[in-house]
Amino acid sequence: MSVRTFGADTTTWSPEGPYAVDWYNSNNWSNGVPDADKIAIVNILGTEAKEVTVKGLHVGGTGVASLDGVNAEEIIVADQGCLATPKLAVSGELTLAGGTLAGGLTVPQPTEFWIPPGATLRIIGPGDKEVNGHLHLSGIGIWTSDGGRLLLSDRLEIDGGTLEIRSDATIYHPATVNLRPSGRIKISHGRRLVIDGPDFKCDGPIELSDSTLDLRDGTHVFMPSARVIGKGRVHLASGRCHSDGYNTMANANGTGRLALDPGIAIALVPGDDPASEAILRGPLEVTSGFLELWTSNMFGEFDIGPQAHLLITGPDPKEINGRMRLSGRGVLSSAGRLNLGNEGLEVAGILEVQEDATLYYPSGLRVEKLGFVKVAAGRSLVLDGPSLSQAGTVELQNDSCLVLRDGEHVLLPNSSIIGCGTVQLTPGDCHKEGYNVGCQLSGPGPVSLEPGISFIIRPSEPTQAVAVFGPSRLMAATSNGQAEPFTTTSISAN
Repeated sequence: MSVRTFGADTTTWSPEGPYAVDWYNSNNWSNGVPDADKIAIVNILGTEAKEVTVKGLHVGGTGVASLDGVNAEEIIVADQGCLATPKLAVSGELTLAGGTLAGGLTVPQPTEFWIPPGATLRIIGPGDKEVNGHLHLSGIGIWTSDGGRLLLSDRLEIDGGTLEIRSDATIYHPATVNLRPSGRIKISHGRRLVIDGPDFKCDGPIELSDSTLDLRDGTHVFMPSARVIGKGRVHLASGRCHSDGYNTMANANGTGRLALDPGIAIALVPGDDPASEAILRGPLEVTSGFLELWTSNMFGEFDIGPQAHLLITGPDPKEINGRMRLSGRGVLSSAGRLNLGNEGLEVAGILEVQEDATLYYPSGLRVEKLGFVKVAAGRSLVLDGPSLSQAGTVELQNDSCLVLRDGEHVLLPNSSIIGCGTVQLTPGDCHKEGYNVGCQLSGPGPVSLEPGISFIIRPSEPTQAVAVFGPSRLMAATSNGQAEPFTTTSISAN
């Protein structure tokens, strides 16, 4: 808070005794009870008088604050010598319609403004409101300030209370928003809550109703008790450049399970500035709902449970640096490139490739025994760098193609390639430290190929190497139902 001079327009809380709490007794003020022309300063002296309780507090949009009809230009709560955090508790209503609610003038710790159980916080009116202190919500918070922003200097803690967002709202500035397991955020139908700047630590329920929680610049953490219920979307996207002239990133960290209702999608989406980016960090287990990747990067371990869905879409490159295990249903509908680093992508559920897609980088695609990869008709799935470990089923629909480029690809026993399409073994572009790595296929087999499957080995340049190592056996079903093996010597380049 900026330094300011206090003169005749101020009146200071100066109670006769350490337990005086009567705001309306002029004997408790140095210059009379606050009115529309006075700034009220609450100086909390000593440990015994560290807390002041008022029945109602209104900070008005015109810069005028009032308590149950007694006005003041501004309410300031400060601590002058008390070691404990100064505290102002509102037993009735705290209404923010504009102006500033400030604390912590003389000591580092901020003032705590506490809305206890049974009390109400109301945020109304279109303008910005500012809280220079710790806003602690244990009662009910109701936000009806359409388009307005709440500027925080310290933190908003929702502990035992509920914050209801009934209009589009933004919480701004480099502060912290903590949602405890006993608290709740409820965003009404069609509304959006933007957290742009503050770090968001979620360890409780968020209730959506065709509404959106938009997490922008900051570090956002989903704790084990985090749960998103109802129907709506959680967006992770970098916001505008607003921190000392440089772009910051939106980071979401997972420390446990993130339970999403079936109607909920958490989405990594493009930000306002192309130079900024959003990052999702594991470990994180998504047990239900949707995880959507439109852009951005992922680091760590991610588990997409049997009841959850993964959607990879949009033209921008995406990157998974770590391990992602898909036990539910995944859809790859992105014409862009998916970079796989470290351990790559494990498919124990279903992965549908609906657009031409490329998996890149020296990692792996592992199709487990019960895993299923389906390539839509006329589309191609290219593995350029990642190695394929195939123990499950790959379905190539009409005229679709699985292209295996640079990497070591293994076909495991009893795996199958079904449908009507083409598998191509072709060295790709030089992309690993300036040299060609070639393409290798190996495995103990047998591998089942349906009659409509063609297996083609085709070097793209005379100098590139394609190698098939035995004892691989490709079992191709014939029209009479018999299986005939292809040996390494019977597979020739086309």
